[in-house]
Amino acid sequence: MERILVGTSPRQGAFSALTRAISLAKRIRATVHVLFVSPPPARECADAPQLAAPDDCRRLRLMVQKAQEEGVGIECFMNCNLHLGYHFVLIDAYVGDNTNDNSLYFRFLGGVTDFSRRARRVRCIGNILERSDFRVEIHGDLVVGRIKQFEKETMCAKLRLLGGLVGFTRQLDVRMARENDSHCFAEEFLAAIKPVLEESYGTS
Repeated sequence: MERILVGTSPRQGAFSALTRAISLAKRIRATVHVLFVSPPPARECADAPQLAAPDDCRRLRLMVQKAQEEGVGIECFMNCNLHLGYHFVLIDAYVGDNTNDNSLYFRFLGGVTDFSRRARRVRCIGNILERSDFRVEIHGDLVVGRIKQFEKETMCAKLRLLGGLVGFTRQLDVRMARENDSHCFAEEFLAAIKPVLEESYGTS
């Protein structure tokens, strides 16, 4: 089957490019591969466009959903780079109907505090990722998590988990005063995210 690659970003013209790709895919029975790109904030890169507004993101999701309902095969790749205060986050994700192709990469680095507190936060993140089926590597204040070959619904749930994790761990190193805090905060996060993941899986 033919494949069409279309990139979307906050730049002008993202919607028209995707619309044309979907229209062409219907005619030639091709699969559309959508690349979602989230650039660094403008203050970090003068030439970078602003991040897409929530309304734009919803519009893109609705376009993809409608195309899928009309029988167009769509697979999505996301590249998200975040600089939140004093740490950096990278998320690369490819999610589609072919389980063997699905993959998710997460990287977290840095912080504002001394090394011991940053290391505790990294251990907390590593604990959460390992208990969520990720393969984890930790080097100092860097943690990397990888997961692949899970079905589409599971991969989307893992992305939700990472979204929650990014928000939960921002400036968390400041609160990491004791060695046991890595475990305590991991338990707190997993308890809080559980209802969100159950909703993703459609369970109660």
